[in-house]
Amino acid sequence: PSNMTRSFRESDPAHLTIYLRSLIDDDVLKSLTRLPGVAGVEGALDMSARWRSDPNTPWRDANIVIRDDYSAQKFDRLELLSGQWPDRQAIAAERTTLSSFQLPADGTITLLIDDREHTFHIGGAVRDLRIYPPAFGGNATFYMSRDMAEALFGTRAFGQVKIQMPVFSQRAAEDTLQVVKNHLDKIGVGAGYTIIQDPNRHFNQDLVDAVTLILAVLAVLSLGLGLFLVINTINAIIAQQTTQIGMMKAVGATTGQVLRLYMSGVIFYSLLALFIAVPLGALATYSLSDMLLELLNVPVEGFRVSSPALTQQIGVGLLAPLLAGLWPVLAGVRITVREAISSYGIGTGYGRGILDRFLGHIRGLPRPMALTLRNPFRRKGRAVLTQITLIAAGVVFMMVYSVNVSFTDTIKSIFTSLGLDTFIGLNQTVRIEEAEALIKAQPGIAQVELRGFRTSTALRNADDRVGERIYVNGLPPDTQLFQPAIIEGRWLLPEDGHAIVLNQKLLGKLGLKVGDQVIIDMDTAGKSTWTIVGAIFDLSNNQANGYVPRDVFLREVGQVGRAGLVYIQTIKHDAASQADVMNRVRAAFESRGIS
Repeated sequence: PSNMTRSFRESDPAHLTIYLRSLIDDDVLKSLTRLPGVAGVEGALDMSARWRSDPNTPWRDANIVIRDDYSAQKFDRLELLSGQWPDRQAIAAERTTLSSFQLPADGTITLLIDDREHTFHIGGAVRDLRIYPPAFGGNATFYMSRDMAEALFGTRAFGQVKIQMPVFSQRAAEDTLQVVKNHLDKIGVGAGYTIIQDPNRHFNQDLVDAVTLILAVLAVLSLGLGLFLVINTINAIIAQQTTQIGMMKAVGATTGQVLRLYMSGVIFYSLLALFIAVPLGALATYSLSDMLLELLNVPVEGFRVSSPALTQQIGVGLLAPLLAGLWPVLAGVRITVREAISSYGIGTGYGRGILDRFLGHIRGLPRPMALTLRNPFRRKGRAVLTQITLIAAGVVFMMVYSVNVSFTDTIKSIFTSLGLDTFIGLNQTVRIEEAEALIKAQPGIAQVELRGFRTSTALRNADDRVGERIYVNGLPPDTQLFQPAIIEGRWLLPEDGHAIVLNQKLLGKLGLKVGDQVIIDMDTAGKSTWTIVGAIFDLSNNQANGYVPRDVFLREVGQVGRAGLVYIQTIKHDAASQADVMNRVRAAFESRGIS
């Protein structure tokens, strides 16, 4: 976590990132620097294209990032790992793109832009902390200069604004965001998706904290299990050497001397365990951190020993066994000489308890079975400790297994509820009836839906200045694809008007309940009031989704009968069939000038 935070801070993260609904030029960008609460701004542009490494590989989606000046980046800085920054002759590739798609750092790729193929030389490899890595399903990411983007896409404008404030705070960020959005609205530029980012907290910190919490719980349980094993082991040694303890006391040994003798043995075992555990633990921790940080695209430092971790491990490794072994050692060395040299040892009290007498009255059993039944209870304390150890081991195993199954089933249920095999986001809206007919004409299609989407703000009251981010999804109320788990209330009905189903987490953040009304601020489309009819369990989009009837939504945003998001369910669900269907659908759209 500390390495994540440090590398994130070093990239000088933007406090606010605003994705614009239309492009702006340098003059508009410069005007934002004069707004109150703004310390600095930087523009960027994200474009999409199709790419392949050679004519024998299929076309894939790619994200094209254009920055103003790579050699003088202000915020969300990229790290050049090898080669050179993008220029008029060459592009750069993100390091995870190179590794995931096995591209050489100085190779070439072909981009398909506006139905024209362009071959580019990869001149450098960069690290971008903010991309969605291909390992998690993200697209390849390439970087271009503004000059090259102008030649290919016909624009030098920006579609994204990165902003920093003099001092970050959540309230200041919300206020500044509102000031910037108002300014953009006045000049006819709508603000779409927005991000408020604490520069002292990595955006994947919640994920790492969850993994760390699970590991911490397992560590505590493992430590407890180990302590019980220490107690059982020392108890067994004391029971086995009871006669020797009696003989030592008979020749003059004191209880303190015998205690120090056995506790020295515990220390020896602890040091031996530390000698093995410390290097193995350090290597295992480094390997786990390396794997996790690699997945999150965070720079990995060279191997080094953490002094606090080493101190804690040595402290626990020495003190915990000593404390755990103290009780059985004291119980063993405090017995008298007569008790120690008798045949019953520390189990001399057997036969006086209720359970002992009950077992003693059982008749008719074969002698081996009777001995098997009675012997475990001769030393009840050790029997209890043995059972606790076995139970704890079972609990740890079942906990790990249950978490694994629960996580797997939850993810599976989420993807099942989405009901789709492939998704296509179009650069422009299309007529729903025509697009659905075009898609259904392609082989391998089971079902298709077109939806509307808008990043908005949910407000409790119409005059509230600050609300919660909400991703409004306009979909058919009788959708056959999306089948979420209804937590409260109901799903949308065909006859619904301004009805909305919210994610249960978003509903809680707003402090509302089913039956209440919520105000949705859709920026340029204005504010509208919706009645909450249901709450669902849904982990997508940071649990900030809202679902409304598609036709009502499209009327609100002024796009009646048109949508730009295509959700497809295929007949076959293997990766090759899904890719084939997606390529066919894209080709069908591109043949009509739609991308």
